[in-house]
Amino acid sequence: MGQVLSKARDLLYDCKEITQRLRAMLQSADEQVRSLKKQSTFLSQLAAKTIPNGIHCLSMRLTIDYYLLSPEKRKFPNSENLENPDLYHYALFSDNVLAASVVVNSTIMNAKNENRLLWKLGTLPPGLLTFYKLTHPLDKSWHVLGLGYNPTVERSEIDNAAVIHYNGNMKPWLEIAMTKYRPYWTKYINYEHPYIHGCKFSQ
Repeated sequence: MGQVLSKARDLLYDCKEITQRLRAMLQSADEQVRSLKKQSTFLSQLAAKTIPNGIHCLSMRLTIDYYLLSPEKRKFPNSENLENPDLYHYALFSDNVLAASVVVNSTIMNAKNENRLLWKLGTLPPGLLTFYKLTHPLDKSWHVLGLGYNPTVERSEIDNAAVIHYNGNMKPWLEIAMTKYRPYWTKYINYEHPYIHGCKFSQ
């Protein structure tokens, strides 16, 4: 009987020790998960803020080719139209030349009256429309947000929107982009263009 009680006591202590070890392992695993989540957040933000090689290449090639032009050829054609009140003027903000070209291409390809289009680069907060110092919020159904972070945006919302916005970290030009929304972007890129092809952009 003494042996049985001794074994039972030893097993009881083993259970307590195992419980303590399991708690320690669980706490350690929780700390690792928290640390990995922080690392993941940091890396996704870093990826979103880093300029991809292709965009850097494109910017450099355009800049070099521009400065290799003679001063006469550097002038913008039809610059007198920049302040022509008979034309529509749009503001476009971006430090990403590829993103700017996609916006311009999509607007021109979807325009109903191409003769009245003129682009003017400037700044405009997302989701706002500015006319002569008056700023108005855009109607939500007209301007769909979230294609850079929200995987639940419905295709019908996108198809019915006049403007789609890739806000968030998963921009369509990054490898971390949401693939289901990427075609809305890539259809406005001419992958056969020598600059795009030379900078190794892939569909």
